[in-house]
Amino acid sequence: VRGRKLYLIHYPDGTVYCPTPKATGKYTAPPAYYEGAVYIAEVDFPADIIRIIRFDETSPEIAVEAEIVLYFSRWHEEGDGPDYKYWEEIVVRNLKGEVTDSFPGDIQLMPNGEMWHLK
Repeated sequence: VRGRKLYLIHYPDGTVYCPTPKATGKYTAPPAYYEGAVYIAEVDFPADIIRIIRFDETSPEIAVEAEIVLYFSRWHEEGDGPDYKYWEEIVVRNLKGEVTDSFPGDIQLMPNGEMWHLK
């Protein structure tokens, strides 16, 4: 993972914020607006750390206020040609990065906030 820069642009004044600098080995998920704040999940693979960053306009702060279940997708491929197989599974981790569960399929977040498990 080479990392990516994430920019947040304040409307209407156009102020640009970069709450998570780009770094090799870090994955930054798209931001989510929840209960009046912007939250960003960041995975630091070399350090084996998962961070939930709560962003406000003055300074980003690392906020681990509650135990949060994190869902990651893992895909598998094997074989070639007619023997090729592909499948996905969901891996559930706690904030310490420990795997607490895994199951086959995919999870989709629907517009109304429901999580659908696709098998």
